[in-house]
Amino acid sequence: MPAKKDYYDILGVEREAPADDVKKAYRQMARQFHPDLNPDPGASNRMRDINEAYEVLSDPDKRARYDQFGTAEEIPSGFGGFQGGFGGINDIFESFFGSVFGQQAGAREYGPVRGQDLRAPVRISLKEVALGVEKEISVNRVEHCSTCQGNGAEPGTTASTCSRCNGRGVIRQVNQSLFGQFVQEISCPECRGQGSIIRTPCSVCRGTGLQRSTRQISLGGPSGDLFVNILVENDPRYERAGADLLTTVWVPYPTLVLGGTVEVESVLEKHPLHIPAGTPADHRMTIRSAGLPYLGRSAKGDLIVQLKVVIPKKVSGEIRALLEQLQISDAGGGIAATKGKKGRKGLFG
Repeated sequence: MPAKKDYYDILGVEREAPADDVKKAYRQMARQFHPDLNPDPGASNRMRDINEAYEVLSDPDKRARYDQFGTAEEIPSGFGGFQGGFGGINDIFESFFGSVFGQQAGAREYGPVRGQDLRAPVRISLKEVALGVEKEISVNRVEHCSTCQGNGAEPGTTASTCSRCNGRGVIRQVNQSLFGQFVQEISCPECRGQGSIIRTPCSVCRGTGLQRSTRQISLGGPSGDLFVNILVENDPRYERAGADLLTTVWVPYPTLVLGGTVEVESVLEKHPLHIPAGTPADHRMTIRSAGLPYLGRSAKGDLIVQLKVVIPKKVSGEIRALLEQLQISDAGGGIAATKGKKGRKGLFG
């Protein structure tokens, strides 16, 4: 008599685990051990045990009987078959690998399988953020084998119908229990539930029907979804706050004192900025709608200009003389004369 299987241990869940935890554990293990995704020879046997465990634990009636009697043989398969509390194993496989795994036994159609979702990073500049851009990206994905067209058999050969299950993919087992004799359908161990056996596997994909390739594709695709992480490159000229940009402009001190116009460069173009006379250093001014566009809107953010004064390290003799005259004039006869007067400011505030 075969050893009893601990279905909870197979799925890695506690005996009191709620239905959602059982379903989550099954999904994770199916991704790890399904033969189409795991080439390890032992993966198919492990997947068969996982299917058997989920078939029992996903069905409230079967789970109750298993908890009471402790063996799979005492759980009848006629109380709902594969249709458990979550819609059954086939529904789970359909959500992972496409409708080919969602067909009922005896009515299988080997069509294209929906590919896995992919993720790819794309770097863009602030200018591309402002203008919009169309990019091609290179992704490494699993596709149908181009040699065997995805059927897993070497070209010129075909898969033969499994003689054990006659192409149904499942076999029936008659089991004895305290309740009498029960008939249970399980996945055929000979063909692993496929209904057919590949005698001469494809030399390229080794019978899996899949191969990994690199393609240039646009965003999204019929073989699965492509999630693109947009990475905006840093631009040393700007700090970004949503759609607003902050930039620093260095202005000669005479322009701050006397007033004037400077040219400020935004992401797309240059803008004249009028600076009023007497503008202090570190003052911020705003150029409206010169920032980045808001997502999904025609409006744009602002360009905020931080004014910094340019202090030359060296000056000519003529400039030095003018500065000394200006210092004396501004001090009203001496620097000390201004110290006790509130509100009196010098050239640099």
